[in-house]
Amino acid sequence: MSYDLWRAAGISTRDMLAMAADEGVRVTHLDPITRWHDNWLPDNMDPQLCPLGVIGYDVDDFFRIADALEVDTISAMVTGEAGRSDLDRMTEDFAALCDRAGRMGLRCDLEFVPMWALPDLESAWYVLDNADRANSGLTFDLWHYLRGNPDPELLSSIPGNKIASVQLTDGLAQPFGNDLLVDCLMHRALPGKGALPIRAVLGQLGAIGALDNIVGFEVFSSAMDSLDAQALGEACRNSLADLDV
Repeated sequence: MSYDLWRAAGISTRDMLAMAADEGVRVTHLDPITRWHDNWLPDNMDPQLCPLGVIGYDVDDFFRIADALEVDTISAMVTGEAGRSDLDRMTEDFAALCDRAGRMGLRCDLEFVPMWALPDLESAWYVLDNADRANSGLTFDLWHYLRGNPDPELLSSIPGNKIASVQLTDGLAQPFGNDLLVDCLMHRALPGKGALPIRAVLGQLGAIGALDNIVGFEVFSSAMDSLDAQALGEACRNSLADLDV
């Protein structure tokens, strides 16, 4: 996490907030918290792609950072081995996490990721719906949904206000090298520039009102990493214009 790297370099939390403010930005969201559920340690994480420290923050430390950065929302993932978590136990843990977040005035959003223990919309909706916390919602990543187990019927039945944010992205027709983690972190594409059927999903999200909430990019890509800030901004702007979201 950049926060600790910057702190180690002598940059204070106050400095970070001031740097953001100078650019007209307010830090509103902290992502991801994982150790709220005991099955958090992944069995397939390549430290070259994603160091364990990025997802391994203790819950107390995570909330301390959220408080210091004055964020409004956090997102929770279950990064442990697939098939090792009971959904009812996960639901209890998520409800407790939302309660703790609520005491700090924070919303807590749940994100499903296809290569780990909360892999798809069905399992995430089960947890969210049964936890039944007013300060919770879903983080809906197009890549995660389409690489997991897409369920158009279920998606159409979910109230749009329970999808707190939509992450725009695209990808190859098939995962690069048949490796979901590598594909996820290195080979995504700008929305509308890949081969995934994202327009159909965006149509569903629009129909339930989910696009009235937070919508933004999440494009992990080695090709995009090679662009400078100006080129990257222009590419994102053009992508949105072509997509007409």
